[in-house]
Amino acid sequence: MGPTGATEGKPVGLVYIGICDEKVCTAKEFRFGDNRLLNKDRTSQAALDMLRRNLLGISYDE
Repeated sequence: MGPTGATEGKPVGLVYIGICDEKVCTAKEFRFGDNRLLNKDRTSQAALDMLRRNLLGISYDE
């Protein structure tokens, strides 16, 4: 989530968040844009949402 160094394949704001438990191991790609401070908030919220969905048994694709 660096502020610079983007490439065509890895743009600024590209984040991967993963979660594993005894039933599932998955990762999801997010592209949040170029605002680094806002991306930190978005990343933490997305990670917490993935955890919430995992605990409740809700699909990540919904």
